[in-house]
Amino acid sequence: MSAIKIKSNIVKILIFLRKGRLSRGTLFLSAVLFAFVFLGGAAAGAVMPNTDSDFSVEFNPEVPGPNERVSAKAVSYNFDVNRSYISWFVNGKLKLRGIGEKNFSFTVGDRGEKISIRVSLANENGADLSETFYFTPAEVDLLWEAKTYTPFFYKGKAMPSPGAEVRMAAIPHFNEYAAKNSSNLVYKWKLNHKNMPKQSGAGMNYFTFKTRGPLSESIVGVEVSDYKRTVVAENSVRIVNRDPELLFYRDRPMEGIDYGSAIEKEFDFSGNEISIRAEPYFFPKKALRAAKYDWKMNNRKIHPEGNKNTVNFGFEPGSSGSALIWLKISNPYRILQFAEKAFSINFGL
Repeated sequence: MSAIKIKSNIVKILIFLRKGRLSRGTLFLSAVLFAFVFLGGAAAGAVMPNTDSDFSVEFNPEVPGPNERVSAKAVSYNFDVNRSYISWFVNGKLKLRGIGEKNFSFTVGDRGEKISIRVSLANENGADLSETFYFTPAEVDLLWEAKTYTPFFYKGKAMPSPGAEVRMAAIPHFNEYAAKNSSNLVYKWKLNHKNMPKQSGAGMNYFTFKTRGPLSESIVGVEVSDYKRTVVAENSVRIVNRDPELLFYRDRPMEGIDYGSAIEKEFDFSGNEISIRAEPYFFPKKALRAAKYDWKMNNRKIHPEGNKNTVNFGFEPGSSGSALIWLKISNPYRILQFAEKAFSINFGL
């Protein structure tokens, strides 16, 4: 039934209403028909533009680094992109077009080099849509420092242990303008994939946290962007805990501590007196101040006379045998912060 015929029937219905010839049932159907015509039925059979026919583009990775390959995909939940005529432009130059060409890949430029990606789409409903995206590659380095103890002669990196404090620093490498205005850059920090808003914001390029239990790991990420978010860079690092370690060294009265050779599981000694120094590698610095040192020789407690990390042993002249030396360093307030080790001394040889 055409719209013209429907309208003529409505006129007839109105005439019958005036003459009182319609039943209640007919009157109800007439009202439904009236609503259909005047409240929406006029669009029947006509092609109308879909005002909700928008689309988006998914990029992987979303924040590419310099000279990185990026894959793009046009998606829509309002129409079928497979039936759409899609065109892809890079810096205004056509690179790909065709029906259903929803996938595209491109390579961004060097650091600070801006690139534009334009997607034009004609969908099956006749709507012409277009979106333009911009990429300015940048980088950010992440440096970290564990607040754990290492001896002065140790040349390696202090490693994190359970409950230790770790400090992160973000070093962005943006374009020249951003480099001169680094205090205006916005830093968004994450710890184990959770946003850390209290330590995020403009100019906040440092981040601190405490590690968790033994053998656990922490994933720290940061996103850095300029004020208008035209340049974005992100990075993340995985930091794995390790247990504190104890190493023992001989302390010679005339020569000093022999840091060049740590005592292994056992060693031979031919003198009457010996001093042993313990060095707790990677123990949290704050916890070390209140740490408890438990020394034992052959399962009997020993009480150092001076420094807690140094003990003196004396052997009777002419005696021989072996002694098992054991030490445990622990934080009385955190049971997971401890280190222990034992070794044997063969004396009188």
